[in-house]
Amino acid sequence: MRSSANYRTIVTIATAITAAAFLGAAPVAAQPQPQGSIVVMGFGGLFQDNYTAFVIEPFMKKHPGVKVEFRPIRNSGEGFALLQVQKARPTVNVAVMDIAIAIQGNKAGIFEPLDPAQVPNLADLPGWAKPAGNFGPALSQDYLSILYNTKQITTRVTSWKELQNPALKGKIGMDIADTRGVVLIPVLARMAGTDYKTNIDPAIEFLKGVAPSVQTWQTLPEPYTAVQSGQVALAVGWNGRGQFTADQTKDIVAVSIPSEGSVAQINTINLVANSANNAASQAFINYALSVEAQTAFAEKSYYGPTNSKVKLSPDVEKRIFGEGETKQRLMQLDWTWIAERYGPWVERIKREVIGAGAK
Repeated sequence: MRSSANYRTIVTIATAITAAAFLGAAPVAAQPQPQGSIVVMGFGGLFQDNYTAFVIEPFMKKHPGVKVEFRPIRNSGEGFALLQVQKARPTVNVAVMDIAIAIQGNKAGIFEPLDPAQVPNLADLPGWAKPAGNFGPALSQDYLSILYNTKQITTRVTSWKELQNPALKGKIGMDIADTRGVVLIPVLARMAGTDYKTNIDPAIEFLKGVAPSVQTWQTLPEPYTAVQSGQVALAVGWNGRGQFTADQTKDIVAVSIPSEGSVAQINTINLVANSANNAASQAFINYALSVEAQTAFAEKSYYGPTNSKVKLSPDVEKRIFGEGETKQRLMQLDWTWIAERYGPWVERIKREVIGAGAK
């Protein structure tokens, strides 16, 4: 049996704690909302239009104190060069670019790591989407595909071997002196039974066999328009833009991720070192990695999401990743390893494939 003195002591302490909670305790401070302006650099054209509509504008509605300006670039190499020139005083806060180029930017001190406390959505990304730790994570994935004009090619294209079809001589657009060529090489190497880390000679030989059929190595203004207009019957391009073009062209353009599989171009989202307004920049990156933003962009643009909690509609998932054997053969590359070979591989393509085809 407890004593009355002990009981009174307990009641007194409890009363004091309750009073302090209601009268003396300071309220928990609300997290300050980000403020100011930031510049997000990324790819122009359709990417800019859709990213503005489905990511940037919803972010600004959630954070009315932040104004986001989109600065378009043609490709990651152009963005990398700009950021190198501006390294001491950058005018860009956040940069979207290919993973291989972004890894080079990490090493060059152009980008800085994210703070997981400010970007909690990092926790929902799988390991492959964070190859550089807290440096710029994967934002989206877009698989290399074959695009073709259904008026000129009436049978569905299902294999990379179609690039060597003699009937297509002079009808192919092959923009491969960039990331498209770099990600195609591992697939072609695997088709030949070799590992891209060991020997890419078979892949280069395959491309040499395609060269005589190539009408142009630089389709202008872009492969999607060239296929739609019939300038070329078939081209290599990115699945997301191809799927969007197919929706807009009344079945003139078809897109195929070949049965041998493909590799994704992985776009990363990076915090620019030495840039102003760090809090607003990281708030934007966190939103860009959210389920809400990634679902909207994937459903409208056919770019594969990287947040593991995103659930896509079955039709959109099939159009992004393919199905059956094709889906099972999609490849994930060692991008840290690839980043060191990116330039040399592009030079081999220019010299041994494009150069040979021009003779």
